[in-house]
Amino acid sequence: MGRFEPLPTDPYEQPPGARRFGAICAACRGDTQLGTRFCTNCGGLRDDAERGHTVRYAASKWMRLFARLADLLLVAGMAIVVYFLLDAAGAIEIDLADSSNLELSDLNVSSLIATGIWFLWFAVVAPRGQTPGKQLLRMRIIMADGSDAPTSLNWMREGLFQFFAVVPSLVAEPIMSPAEWLTAIVSLAPFVMLMDAAFIFAGSDKQTVHDRIFRTLVVRIQRVPQHSAELRAL
Repeated sequence: MGRFEPLPTDPYEQPPGARRFGAICAACRGDTQLGTRFCTNCGGLRDDAERGHTVRYAASKWMRLFARLADLLLVAGMAIVVYFLLDAAGAIEIDLADSSNLELSDLNVSSLIATGIWFLWFAVVAPRGQTPGKQLLRMRIIMADGSDAPTSLNWMREGLFQFFAVVPSLVAEPIMSPAEWLTAIVSLAPFVMLMDAAFIFAGSDKQTVHDRIFRTLVVRIQRVPQHSAELRAL
């Protein structure tokens, strides 16, 4: 009699010697890659399909980058608005004809106020696993096992990331006079964020470094169309 290899207990564990594509997606019935959480054919969360739940689909790599960029641009845009509102209120004076008159401290204060506004917005959407940027682009964070991400984890994952994104403003003179070693570390923050984002392209699960650390996934929110018969039943 032939010798049979036992089936893996983890549906996402790729057995030794298995070929790259050796599974059937329960959502699209297409050939997909073993060892992935999202179907490599349709992008559906395989765990949802296998459990018979409504399938959630992976947010695209570019949309995730746009969402991160949207969060940063929201702060920058609000900082500009706050800057001119402070000028209208007489708190600062702006002479656009003389750029040397622009005080760095005023720019920093405006940036910090805008960051505070972002965090207030984030506090509203964090329980849904979103940031303001992800809300605008209809995405949300879930755990790798398909469960909802706790609000506390979302604060650690997204709130700390946004905080460190504005650290250069927090430690810039004349608000503070940081040590040289701290300035050197802060100057590396943009490169660290770029490397973190680049990991989205490194795997089929579209996970950044902080996704892997917190064991999270990002899915897109899809509107469920309702037919006329369903609407009449409401």
